[in-house]
Amino acid sequence: MRRVLLLIFNFIFVSQGFAQTSFGAAENAGDAESLEAPVNSCDPASLCAEYTKMILEQARKLDGKPVPEFFWENRGTRQKQEWDYALPFLAQRVIDRGFSLPKPYGLSVIFFHQDQGINLGDLKLAFKDDVPLKDIDFVKFTNAHVENYTWQAKLDAWIFPFLNVFAVVGSIKGSGNVPVSIAAKDVFASEGIDICDGAHTPELCNSKISYDAPINYYGYNVGLGFLLGAGYQNYFFAMPVTYVKTYVNVTDVPTYVFNVTPRLGYNWGGPLGKMGFYLGANYQQMEITLRGRYMLPLTGTEIGHDVPVNYEIKESPMDLWNAITGLNWEISKEWSVVVELGYSQNRENQTFVMNYRW
Repeated sequence: MRRVLLLIFNFIFVSQGFAQTSFGAAENAGDAESLEAPVNSCDPASLCAEYTKMILEQARKLDGKPVPEFFWENRGTRQKQEWDYALPFLAQRVIDRGFSLPKPYGLSVIFFHQDQGINLGDLKLAFKDDVPLKDIDFVKFTNAHVENYTWQAKLDAWIFPFLNVFAVVGSIKGSGNVPVSIAAKDVFASEGIDICDGAHTPELCNSKISYDAPINYYGYNVGLGFLLGAGYQNYFFAMPVTYVKTYVNVTDVPTYVFNVTPRLGYNWGGPLGKMGFYLGANYQQMEITLRGRYMLPLTGTEIGHDVPVNYEIKESPMDLWNAITGLNWEISKEWSVVVELGYSQNRENQTFVMNYRW
């Protein structure tokens, strides 16, 4: 840049030197000595020390500073920005109206942790391996909850300036406990032991068998979704809608999870990039059918041995909605980080996202 500026200033000052020389020659046409004096005093091939000093001083002042481009044919108008990508459609129209757009393609790594209370129902049990499952209504469940960890990769693209579509794939691992309470007489009856029907029944018949049935599962998930987004000045709205199918080891029936998460936020710029703070809500609907086997510890009772329990049960969340708050840190046009917290009476979740765009 300095070399270019030097050439420009050289041209300006040398041109001024020629102009002054010509002006002096015309004014003193009858005097030969006057004609030669200006030319010899400043040779255009080697600039005068005074001109050189002025050129270096001006270049020093401009060094490192932006020099605006100017085109005479475009004077008084802003230079048009060209969108160089195939997606999203209608991008050029949006940019011409003064809006900025993110780069069209993205790849994200997502970590999600959730701990929530669950409703359990439609229980089917079999106390023997060779007996089919049957509906049971004498088992009570209280304060059941599950905790899971999910890692996902997400690939997305902006189809329109307001519409983003994406696909996700990942792994899931979870655990939990189900506090179960069963009337002992019902267990005896299911085993064909008629000790609770007589006039003098054992004390055990009036008791309950209570235990925590553990839930441990792992598997993978795949899903599709879209996001609707809009912005005005520094405010923005985003609402992702996701449908995920999960396969876990405790059941041969896939789990379906449907999420809608509207968010409203505000962006502000800073020395470390653009920050976007937002509030919103998360709607989560799912229905999981769990199948498994558990051994009831009844060795020390009249039954005399542990009883295998094969079960099938449906699980759904206690809370369909939870509040969320989050921060989107746009480090650059390529990199961004999202941290989000969700909370309700029976649900807590945390989300961390690292996103790269191109």
